[in-house]
Amino acid sequence: LALALVRSGITYGIGLLPLGRSALALLFALHLGLTALHAYATWVEPFRGSATSVEITSSKLRGRDPILVLHISDIHFEGWTPRDRWLLKKARELDPDLIALTGDYLNLSTVRDQASHEGIREILASLASVAPTYAVSGSMTVDPPDLVPDLFDGIPIRWLMDEAIDVQIGNHQISLVGVRCTRERRLDGPRLKQIMA
Repeated sequence: LALALVRSGITYGIGLLPLGRSALALLFALHLGLTALHAYATWVEPFRGSATSVEITSSKLRGRDPILVLHISDIHFEGWTPRDRWLLKKARELDPDLIALTGDYLNLSTVRDQASHEGIREILASLASVAPTYAVSGSMTVDPPDLVPDLFDGIPIRWLMDEAIDVQIGNHQISLVGVRCTRERRLDGPRLKQIMA
């Protein structure tokens, strides 16, 4: 609403200039387009979920049995929405062999909100009941290092904090590597190489 008011003020201010009707019509159309984009970004996109399927083949896997890994990222929980319910339903429908969570569990506005902590814990516990679940932290602004352990406490999710583990799935053994993200490539890259070694 604030952005719409600012755009309206700018439009009104420009409208006071001695412009022709065609310039005003173009400005009005631009304003309507920006308002529509803002409405979509605020009321539609955040509540939608989407799933993409990617098939990866590797000569390192034994046998022909596929492994279905469900990768979930950027939940940014602020409160229960249709998207969160869709996520849990989709996870159950897919029936994966393994779930990989790659961070950004909360949003900037909910990092210190206890009700949001309880909500994301409920989502995490529901996901862990679907398949063995492994997680890493995302951006430190929404996954503060002092908070993430509490989000996973008591939930059967393996939080990988700068470590590598071997996981058995059917007749396949795969290695999972989890590295905390500092957004400093000169630090994260060497640490990843060291852990993989």
